Amino acid sequence: NPEGAHKQQMVQSLHHKIASYCGNLFIDGHYINASLTSFIIVKDRLREVSGFERANDAVGKGRLHFNGAPRKHVDEDFQRSAQFALTSIDFARNTLAHSNLTFPSDMPEEEKLNTTFSDLMLSSRGMWLLDGAVQKPVGM
Repeated sequence: NPEGAHKQQMVQSLHHKIASYCGNLFIDGHYINASLTSFIIVKDRLREVSGFERANDAVGKGRLHFNGAPRKHVDEDFQRSAQFALTSIDFARNTLAHSNLTFPSDMPEEEKLNTTFSDLMLSSRGMWLLDGAVQKPVGM
């Protein structure tokens, strides 16, 4: 099945945990469940790493710091972009959880696939950020 092979290639580009838990849902066309599951995985990891449920609290109160800025002079921008990526997952998860778990009936199948894969990539980005995150000591 060419479509299934294409979806499998897409799944291979995801963070290993997102691929493991959401890959078959995505391949089998359970798009909403794949997206929602991926967001929950990131939220669980954020809570595990920081002790906080929301990205803004994890960064502010929890002093979460993300490794990976390409240069020291852009670290502040990198931190903000990481925080915004994780905050967007907070909001996307809430939106999806309250949408009756359906796409609009007139939404084309390709758009459903692309929307879901974008969600899975966003969740993968969140996981990669959290993989290298540390809590900064007070005073740093």
